[in-house]
Amino acid sequence: IIVIEEGRDYYLGPHDKLPLRPVRHLGYGGSGLVEEVEDTHTGAVYARKTIKFNEQHTFRNEKSILRSLPRHRHIVRMFATSASKRDFSLIIEPVADEGDLGGFLDHIRDEIEDSEVISRRQRIDQRKLEVLQRAFGCLTGGLAFIHRSKIRHKDVNPQKILVDRGMVLYTDFGYSLDSSKSSNSSTTAGKPQFWTRRYSAPEVLNHERRNSLSDVFSLGCVYIDMLSVMYPKLVLSQGLCFGEELDSLHALL
Repeated sequence: IIVIEEGRDYYLGPHDKLPLRPVRHLGYGGSGLVEEVEDTHTGAVYARKTIKFNEQHTFRNEKSILRSLPRHRHIVRMFATSASKRDFSLIIEPVADEGDLGGFLDHIRDEIEDSEVISRRQRIDQRKLEVLQRAFGCLTGGLAFIHRSKIRHKDVNPQKILVDRGMVLYTDFGYSLDSSKSSNSSTTAGKPQFWTRRYSAPEVLNHERRNSLSDVFSLGCVYIDMLSVMYPKLVLSQGLCFGEELDSLHALL
């Protein structure tokens, strides 16, 4: 019987199986399927990210980065990993009770009724509004910590930020860069391996030299998304690519 212990890497043979029961589908994180699972021995719940065998480089990269990062309240924690001839899995905490920030913002938008009498701020659930108000400082501090740890996230966007019990946490480091190793520089160039166009900095869109400041630009775009559900005059097109519309964004803000 395999017992899951924190910090362990499990290499599974053809007949080996971790005591994890699938509970529900959570979504897709970068290169993998994410689902909530329950440890049948302890009752503990985790988010399991399963990555296909041909994407093992992203698994190894994310595993290395999450293991090297000191514990931080605004970064997910890797509990254990598993590997087989079919796929790889990261077993992560916590299971975000409100999903990712993108879905959280969409839910707020859905709750806002089309009314000219009641202000938008009054119609937003007060608890959710407080989560967003706190998130500005929390996300800034979390990204600063990541950068101090010599890590570039490289794809900061609302789908890579979780909301759990009113807290926001960065997740999905499969394509991130660890520049603490002597062979790596924090500055890169050329076409990115993976990026989300809407939140990418101009230098990323243009495949130019870029560094941790590109993460800061992306976080600023996330902030604009957050502000757009808090203030009625800030209306954004869903097809907007922030890095291509800087002048209009400056005028809007």
